[in-house]
Amino acid sequence: MLLHNIKLLLLGIFMPQAKMRYELTLLERRKSICIKKYKRSKTYKMMQKAERDQVLSAADAKLAREKLFRCFKKFTTLLKEQCPSLTEDDMLLCICMALKLSKNVVTLLTRTSSSTLRTRRYRLRKKLSFYLYKQIAGNIQYPF
Repeated sequence: MLLHNIKLLLLGIFMPQAKMRYELTLLERRKSICIKKYKRSKTYKMMQKAERDQVLSAADAKLAREKLFRCFKKFTTLLKEQCPSLTEDDMLLCICMALKLSKNVVTLLTRTSSSTLRTRRYRLRKKLSFYLYKQIAGNIQYPF
């Protein structure tokens, strides 16, 4: 960890663009590791069932959120370092975008309407830099 911090400090001082590329690469690696971990979990099966049945109870939604945050702990930690103004709801939306969850599943998970999700996504895009947002969302335009 110390070596990582020293490398970031040196890159930030001498080559700010290289530092940004390094952070985005690190974020992408952590995201892919977290996604692999998630796909082996019971939460993945729960989300697939919610997608299929279009039903997710409040207790299951709360449990799924907790497990998603547990699976994506390293990803959200790095994300919070790069953008400290992110709230827990913003990070949950980032996780959902990284997982490419459908609008229906995200509305069930967050217990909000699709118009609220659109507003949240717009505000999230304003909080994050363009490159960071694209890194999380990929090249997909989300309908929510």
